[in-house]
Amino acid sequence: GTWYEPGMGASCGANASNPNTVAISAHLYSNYSCATVGEFVEPEANDTGPLYGTVKDICYACGDDDIALDPKFFAQFAPLSSGPINITWWFV
Repeated sequence: GTWYEPGMGASCGANASNPNTVAISAHLYSNYSCATVGEFVEPEANDTGPLYGTVKDICYACGDDDIALDPKFFAQFAPLSSGPINITWWFV
């Protein structure tokens, strides 16, 4: 997982400027399209407790199963300067 600066969001009426915004890979988005926008995900890294985000955007630079988090959300897992980190995540 990594972080990104949210913008207008994916299609389907998403606004990516909300807290705990998540962008899924273009691969996942192409498989599920609008069905994923607004879905909740639970990422976990470094033994963090339950934290939830909402899919609002597409991450074109992400690998197939990677996600990107808005900066404040990412900072709950690691400092922004740490770069990509290992995140296990799933839809809830």
